[in-house]
Amino acid sequence: MNRPTTPGPLDLDLLLRSVADEVTPRANDATSAGLVRDGVRHARRRRALLVGAATALVVGAVGVGASAVLADDPRPVLPAPAPTSTPYPAPTHRAAFPSPVTTDALRCGAPAPAATDAHLLATASVDPAEVSVRSPEVAEVAGRVSVDGAARVSVLDPAATAGYVVVHDGVVVASAQPAHDGTRTISLTPAETLGTAVAVDPAHACAPDGGGGTAALAPGEYGLAMVVPWVVSSYALERDGTPGAPVTSPASGAPLFDGWLVSPTVPFTVAAAPEEEVTEPPAAPDPVPGAFAGPTTAFPAAPSYEDLQCGMPAPTPTGDELLARLETPEALSVTTGTESTLPVRLVGLSTARTETVDFRWVRAYVVSRDGVIVTSTAPATDAESYTVLAPGATESLDHAVASTVACEWGLPSEDRLPPGEYTLQAVHPWMITSYALQQRDGSWGAENAGGDLYKGWLVSDPVRLTIT
Repeated sequence: MNRPTTPGPLDLDLLLRSVADEVTPRANDATSAGLVRDGVRHARRRRALLVGAATALVVGAVGVGASAVLADDPRPVLPAPAPTSTPYPAPTHRAAFPSPVTTDALRCGAPAPAATDAHLLATASVDPAEVSVRSPEVAEVAGRVSVDGAARVSVLDPAATAGYVVVHDGVVVASAQPAHDGTRTISLTPAETLGTAVAVDPAHACAPDGGGGTAALAPGEYGLAMVVPWVVSSYALERDGTPGAPVTSPASGAPLFDGWLVSPTVPFTVAAAPEEEVTEPPAAPDPVPGAFAGPTTAFPAAPSYEDLQCGMPAPTPTGDELLARLETPEALSVTTGTESTLPVRLVGLSTARTETVDFRWVRAYVVSRDGVIVTSTAPATDAESYTVLAPGATESLDHAVASTVACEWGLPSEDRLPPGEYTLQAVHPWMITSYALQQRDGSWGAENAGGDLYKGWLVSDPVRLTIT
């Protein structure tokens, strides 16, 4: 079996002769043969340019008999390759930026700037329909930057440096534009909305004489426009949903656009300041409740140990004049042969600090009937230690109360109080060795010490005692 031979280089002369033989029979007259030879000589002269055309001629000859020439060739005929599409970038629809609104066009005395439109790929607006402020208050005004619905833009952050102009009779009469050097670059998507805010201060307006100073806006009607720096470093536009390639500045580091977005003006009303009210000087602060007018105080006469013994009149309760007091519940009940606990609290005055002989272990009381003491547990004793009661401090001194009669040195006897109603008062030894008082201005006076400042007893209010 014959193996197909590998096709060699294309022989243009041989191919043309074969085509001529098949198209024109060998029995043609000399004129026809001469025309073919002329065609062959012409093809030789342009051989280098017609190698590709020869292939096309072979394909065209199939319809007029060339297939007979190729029928004897065992080599396969490969189809021509399909044409490939050339990838092109998505179309970029460039925006023609108008002349920018410059910072100088926003300064005092300049003509009122016109609102910018979507030719800058975004617009600015003031959110409230109108703004009013009463001098010298400051108006907080919200606004927004709205990106065109078919634009992606990279700009210096406009929200960080929004400003404003106030116009009157077609002229800028107040202006504030913060510097935007060093502001970060952000990317904004189509139809994105960016919130902004400015503080409009009517106390800082252009000086009437056009100088460099400032003055307050007179009460009246004005127009207010928000201005936003708009420094575009790149953008891309869409058309029919097809995004365009990004457009950047041909100059390195130079923006494509450097100007300001200007919102439409809204009515801005400055109201007159309220009439100044005549106010009296503030009153002196109230004194500290319970404070003392001086660093010392006078103590009342003290009940003695003998005043608290059986047969004596029921004692008079002591109060805050001793810089502390005893507090008890309103009533107590005791069953004969048992004891009941009387909760007692030693409470320091909030404006006094005291040091006393420490008798905290003494839990004494007196019981009276018909105004006369019928039992008393107050002992005759002494102590050598001292204790401090801080201002407003509270200490618990619970008492154990029984129906037993105690009339000799506070010691209980075998006698018992008969069932019935009595009055009960807690008593506590109170011997002050030093104290300090808070003054009306809040300060503390010097400490008072030495001698027997007070040597007596604290006596609580009477409570009802029921013995059953």
